[in-house]
Order: sequence, then C-alpha cells, then structure tokens
Amino acid sequence: MDLALEAGGDASGISSIGRRAIKSDSESIATTPDSISPSTLDKSDRPVPDIEVLRYAPALEIDGDFAGAEFGILVHRFFELGVAPTQLREQLAASACLSGLPDGLVHTLNERVTTFEAWLSSQFEPVQVLRELPILALDQAGSVLSGLIDMVVETKDGCWIIDHKSDQVTDSVEAFAHYSVQLEAYRETLQAAGYVVAGTAINWIRTGELVRNPSTPD
Repeated sequence: MDLALEAGGDASGISSIGRRAIKSDSESIATTPDSISPSTLDKSDRPVPDIEVLRYAPALEIDGDFAGAEFGILVHRFFELGVAPTQLREQLAASACLSGLPDGLVHTLNERVTTFEAWLSSQFEPVQVLRELPILALDQAGSVLSGLIDMVVETKDGCWIIDHKSDQVTDSVEAFAHYSVQLEAYRETLQAAGYVVAGTAINWIRTGELVRNPSTPD
C-alpha cells in the first residue's frame, strides 16, 4: 500500500515540513571564539590618561618602501635578540640582508637595539628581562587568550610590559591609545598569574620613544 503525504503549507505554497519548513533568522547569533590573540582584539581610540613619553634616541629616517608585516617581523627579531652574542646578531643581520634590507638599514637597526638596551638598563634598573614571554589564559567570555609579550621588564617595584612597534606614527601618544586594549589584556593576564604590573608601554622603534602608562593603584 502506498503512503501518500499531503503537501501542507501556507498561502505562499511553502511546505510546512522538511527543509522548507526551516525559517531563516535575520538576527545574528553571538558566538564566542575558542581562541584569540591579544594583537587581534578590537582597537580603541579613547584617550589614555597618565601617559608618559620618554625619548631614548632620535627618530629614524627609514625608506617608505620598508613597511608592513614582513618588515615588522624582521625588526621584532632584532629586538627579540637584544644584546645577544655577536654570532647570533651577525646571523640575523645576514638573514635580514637576504630578505632585502640594505646593509645600512641593518646596521641602523642593530645600533637602535644597542641604544635601547643601554637606555632601558639605566631607566628601569631591571632585575630581570623576559623576551617573547608566552601567555595563556581565559578571558571573561571563556575564550582562550594566547600570545607572546615582546618584553617584560621586572624591577623592584613591579614589572613593565613593553610592546615593540615598527609603525610609522605622527603622534605616539594618540597611537598608544590605539593599542590600549591589547596592552590591557597583557596586564590582566600577568596580574592573574601573580605578577605585580607597574605599567604598560610601547617602544616606538621609528620615533625612538617609549610611551608608557603606569598602572593605577587599586
């Protein structure tokens, strides 16, 4: 015996059963990502109070052709090594030249690192300097926050979180606000791990400035 299904539906002729019965919902559904990187967090343009600008070197004149993510990664490698043994720095210099950086620019970047490291030691009197510190934590929404902090400078008064930026900026204070959400995520993560955070800072490599924001006492 054949079983016949009577096609049901409304005035539009759309079936009330099967896939055709599924109604689309124009409202977006909020989802929580499994994992996020602090560097991908939404940017902010809100002014940040209590900003301090410390100059450690003159501004660099770098050809406009050298910009973008690839150049930024190379520059970060120089600061990641810091005042490492000569052999390692020479290897990085050779690699940078193979990537297209002129010898003169490579020399300039090495000098910038040396100047920054000497100034950092004098300015902060660090007990310890951690480079490329990995972080892993849960944010308030339940997403895994993972990434690397460029530099953590531990002092007797707490640690400073420093992020190196190779952006070409005209106003380093205004540009600091753009990355304040990222820096705040780093601060909260280290505080949750038991660190006393003295403040956050950005090393603007091109301008030769360290722009910092001391933590507000609780």
